Amino acid sequence: RQHVSKIIASMLLSLAMASSAYAQSSPVNSNNIQTTRNGVVYTVSQNETLSSISQKFTGHIKHWRSIGQLNQIDNDRTIPVGRKVLIPTKLLTPVSTFAKVKSFFGEVIIRAQDGSNIETRIDTLLKEGDTLTTLANSFISLMLDDGTQFTLPPNSAINLKLLRSTQYIDSTKTQLILQKGRVESHVTPLNRPESRYEVISPLAVSGVRGTNFRVTADTNKVLNEVIEGKVAVEQSTVKTKPS
Repeated sequence: RQHVSKIIASMLLSLAMASSAYAQSSPVNSNNIQTTRNGVVYTVSQNETLSSISQKFTGHIKHWRSIGQLNQIDNDRTIPVGRKVLIPTKLLTPVSTFAKVKSFFGEVIIRAQDGSNIETRIDTLLKEGDTLTTLANSFISLMLDDGTQFTLPPNSAINLKLLRSTQYIDSTKTQLILQKGRVESHVTPLNRPESRYEVISPLAVSGVRGTNFRVTADTNKVLNEVIEGKVAVEQSTVKTKPS
């Protein structure tokens, strides 16, 4: 009897794991999604629950109660097919994006977060935590997924602190830490209020919503040059490490 109980328990565990994996990997029909200023409105399909919807859009089932309360749905298991459910922006899953090398010249050093070297090549995809350093007579230009471009001239160093995008909506968050030298940015207009593009230097944070600008940093001062658009600058609270 004890042996049979173990077999049953094992089967139930396997079934639960399979169900969880299916909920996580089950694709979302784009025809059922409407993007709004407050988040995503999803049209419920057959056999869906708040738990499965939470898993799809937030990466975890734990948010099902919050989604239910927001949409005034009390029972996780009884959602009519065709019911529209709002998943707020703050619960949507952020995913990592990349910065693609578009051009470079001379000697450029790229290091991953773990300190390993990355070969500098056109179309190389760099991720959060990577650090780029240009030596004398060198430069590198990169492009983000939304079309934003930034360039490091000679004798500059930058860390890709944050490269994120919120799934299903056009919302990006980018933070570059300028460790020394200069970075010039051509930022694609940000259409969502929660989107951010920031250049963080030892003394200030420069944030924009669609602007061409340069930030130059040394140990004593930070210089912002606005080529087009507007730049908001505030005192930095981030400690950066010298390169």
